[in-house]
Amino acid sequence: MATIQTGHLDCSVLVTSRILRVLSHAFSEGIYLLALVLLFMFVMGLLGMQFFGYQIAWCGKMEGASQRCPPGVECPLHRECYVDCRPEQLGQWFEVDRSPYNGLAYCERFPRDFDPSNPGDNPQWPLYWAQVGKPHIGSQHFDNMLHSFITVFIIMTLDNWTDIMYPMMSLINPWVALYFVVLIILGSFMLLQLFLAILLGSLDKVPDAVFCFIWFIHWLKNIAMTQESLLCASPYWLLEMTAQSCTGTAMCSVGTKPRIL
Repeated sequence: MATIQTGHLDCSVLVTSRILRVLSHAFSEGIYLLALVLLFMFVMGLLGMQFFGYQIAWCGKMEGASQRCPPGVECPLHRECYVDCRPEQLGQWFEVDRSPYNGLAYCERFPRDFDPSNPGDNPQWPLYWAQVGKPHIGSQHFDNMLHSFITVFIIMTLDNWTDIMYPMMSLINPWVALYFVVLIILGSFMLLQLFLAILLGSLDKVPDAVFCFIWFIHWLKNIAMTQESLLCASPYWLLEMTAQSCTGTAMCSVGTKPRIL
């Protein structure tokens, strides 16, 4: 059986050691800055929960619908949508355009246990409202820490961040834009770019090492494919393959003359 013996097959060792060394150096340099970026995202997520939690929701295009909490009712965090109705519609279904209940709504009086003989301290009671479904909640919001962290990450990557800002400005307050300005300037333009600059600066030599490694795998593949043909090859046939930048300015050479045993 024919075998091939070649010398100087230490390119893979050089490649492996170089990749590990570069990755270790990049990790050691960027770990503290990465921790700072994550801490910044955590703080901005907490601020988002504090100021915008459970506020990024709307009642669709139903005219007169808004999120309300009827008196005497334990309301969810995302308040349900109601429209006004008249006292003569109490206990009846009436038409509401775009209502999820087949275009209808049921008129109720709040508080439900209201006593006309004892109106209480609120002169506005009773209230006649009709529930018209639950609000629509945006895919990016600040209702909990997980979604807040994800929303902050999306804003920092500048991935359609205006699709998050403009609805919040219309639902909450136009001054919401200040939150996005601070987050983008500090998080995206400064911290994130600085982290990427350090990481890419440490990995500037990886492409050369990867090239050498790919070349070595390609060389082994050629050896396997030509092993049988070497039995009939000329003894002076030379296998010369070199790759630059394997060790800086040095040339990584593989054997010059295979021997057939």
